[in-house]
Amino acid sequence: MKKTGAKISRIAALAVASAFFAMCTKPSYVLSDKKMENVLFDLYIAEAEINDNYPAFSNDSLRKRELLNSVLKKHKINQETLDTSLVWYSAHLEKYLKLNEKLEKRYTEILDTLQTGNKERRPHPDADSLLQITAAKNFLLTGRRNFRVFPSDSAVSYYGGNFRLQARLQGIRPEVRPIVSFRIECTDSTYLKRDTITQDGLYTATLNVLPKSRVKAVTGAFYRTDTFPSASIVRVEKFEVAKKVR
Repeated sequence: MKKTGAKISRIAALAVASAFFAMCTKPSYVLSDKKMENVLFDLYIAEAEINDNYPAFSNDSLRKRELLNSVLKKHKINQETLDTSLVWYSAHLEKYLKLNEKLEKRYTEILDTLQTGNKERRPHPDADSLLQITAAKNFLLTGRRNFRVFPSDSAVSYYGGNFRLQARLQGIRPEVRPIVSFRIECTDSTYLKRDTITQDGLYTATLNVLPKSRVKAVTGAFYRTDTFPSASIVRVEKFEVAKKVR
């Protein structure tokens, strides 16, 4: 009787283990890691084109649909396969985060290359009067990777002054409105500004610190509180924090 009980226990354990590995194994109908990365990357580029030419696409849903369908056609998949794969990856957080890290790296590399090669880019009118605290950066806010903290890149020890946060955002829509928090900690007080971004374009926030206040840290964050699908992205470009020196 004991042997029978032990045998049943082993069978039960094997059944549980099999079920566990079945849950961890990627189904055949889900896109592979590499293909999913390539599909999402092309979709992000397509969304970027739509956002950059919003007036042209906003009243032409057919044109928008054709652009997104061209990505599916390129990769020889349909919308159902993409949706199913998105659900699976969203349910497997570790794989999803790794996928987003690769996408963000590819995307920011392209952005950095374009910005470096843009010879027509003009400096900010008062660039010579700014002391860079956080260098310009590009990054993505996706539906799941939705929080990005920015500590200052170097130690700060200033007395008073005008501090400016600036970034260009793309991908804002009524259901996707990121929040920006800008915080300056001083020895005697804290200055804080928090805004909800409601439209694409250049965002600028300033904080004026009293002359006698010594600045200890410049921090803050970009974050999303929505639960919109993970394929939706917000692009943050040319992000920087600087201080006027004259």
